[in-house]
Amino acid sequence: MPPRKKAPEPPRGEEKKQLPVVADLKELSQKRMGNVSNPSLSEIKQLLETSIKWNEVVYDRVEKLNRHFRWMHIAGWFKLLIVVLPLILGTVYLIPYIEPTMQLYRDLLSNVSPLLRSGSAGTIQEIPSIGSLSPESLQQVLEEMQKNKRP
Repeated sequence: MPPRKKAPEPPRGEEKKQLPVVADLKELSQKRMGNVSNPSLSEIKQLLETSIKWNEVVYDRVEKLNRHFRWMHIAGWFKLLIVVLPLILGTVYLIPYIEPTMQLYRDLLSNVSPLLRSGSAGTIQEIPSIGSLSPESLQQVLEEMQKNKRP
């Protein structure tokens, strides 16, 4: 595809004008044509050249916007990957490290849940051993926690 020529600059004086609304187009064309019922060939040619210049300027601006939107779309996917990819990799690679901890909590919950279902508060001695911990060591831990409790 051959490179595009740079669009010509819009005619001077018209670049800051506000575009006319559709209702004013007839009046505008009559004003430019000089209210002539049969415009001359040079007037039509001049209007056509002006229109082509404006179309090229608008086309270039639309191309720039499309490039900008394309990069915004790519950046959006990139941001999503930055968030989701570590979550997936973390889940895959951390499961072997988390599994022993989860097993400890499963043991704890399986031993405590019968007491919670029965509704009895009980004491620490009523709870069966949790993993390798004995009820006595748990009692000691609770006593230490009571001593270190802040007022």
